[in-house]
Amino acid sequence: MGCTWSGTTGARKRNRVVGAKESNGSAARAAANCSVESAVRDLWPVTEAELAILSGALYGLMLRVLPACVRIWYTGLRDRSTASGIETFTTTHCSPQLLAYEFSQV
Repeated sequence: MGCTWSGTTGARKRNRVVGAKESNGSAARAAANCSVESAVRDLWPVTEAELAILSGALYGLMLRVLPACVRIWYTGLRDRSTASGIETFTTTHCSPQLLAYEFSQV
């Protein structure tokens, strides 16, 4: 996620927005299905969009499988704007699927 969320000006800001948009669905699918298969299946040739999809899928999978590792990484972030962006992304695109999964297990 470092590449997807770094930079705040010019072309990097536009890339960050595109990267976030591309990773939304893959993060949600990985969190819901506990798999990154859909993100890896058509990865080659590698472009920024494919990397964004893969990073979103890995992030969603980590939230589901190793949430403590994500929490440790997140609490160690020093840049507040990065942390805020990740919090918004997680709340919007990952939490609904994670909550649905948890409720289905009850």
